[in-house]
Amino acid sequence: MRRKDFTAEELLTRVLNNKSQKTYWDNVRELYRRGGEETFKRCYQLVKTGTDREKEVAVDILAQLGSTGRPYLKESLQLYFELLERALLDSAFTTDLLITVLHAIRFNNDTLSAAQAKAVSAFKSHSDKYVRLGVVYALLGVEHQVAVDAMVELTTDKFSAIRNWATFGIGSRIDKHPKQIITALWNRVNDKEEETRFEAIVGLAIRKEAGIKEVIIQELLTGEFGTLLFDAIEALDDADFLPALKRLHKESQKDKTIDPGWLGKLDETISSLSAQ
Repeated sequence: MRRKDFTAEELLTRVLNNKSQKTYWDNVRELYRRGGEETFKRCYQLVKTGTDREKEVAVDILAQLGSTGRPYLKESLQLYFELLERALLDSAFTTDLLITVLHAIRFNNDTLSAAQAKAVSAFKSHSDKYVRLGVVYALLGVEHQVAVDAMVELTTDKFSAIRNWATFGIGSRIDKHPKQIITALWNRVNDKEEETRFEAIVGLAIRKEAGIKEVIIQELLTGEFGTLLFDAIEALDDADFLPALKRLHKESQKDKTIDPGWLGKLDETISSLSAQ
């Protein structure tokens, strides 16, 4: 029997019992696609009265139920923030469920209020690094000051993935250019983790920060960088980089070990600057 032939209730039962992550998410995505009042009500009830495992599954499904239409967004968000409130007050609230809720908010954060951003930010110093990473995901692109404050703080986290995503968040997902963000980005330009460093450089290039051109030049001279540096060069939109990029392109043609995607991005950057 094929997945599409199962009823929504049969799929939900399977999701609750799946051992394989791949099968689990394949079934969840099928429920996303179908949507439906029946599935929403069943998941809503599981969040209210189910076991911790049932709550996790229900939150995963509600996170994107109905695909692009998202007819249950308002009710689902209310559920998520009720759960966050419980997580603050109940020491027995599981870390796994908290992480699941934060990830669900990530997919539904376009209209978060300042109060909701504050509720998410309350977990920015949680002892579990994956909760803190969930906070970053949930606040990506949210421009309320309380969210910006939390993201700036998380750019200094000891866990590199958190620093990376938080730096990306303030550098490329927020249109505001306050000194607070610019200072935080400069503080990450020398980060020991390459991707975090380059996310900071991209954010500063987007803002046309004085001094970032020299930083990019120095990174080019190392010969060790990914496509994020090309993003920074495109954002800075400075044709002075063309000679160095063309030289790099010529040298790279001889190296068969270079990733074609990297070469493609180099070509794209040269074309972008040449079009000025």
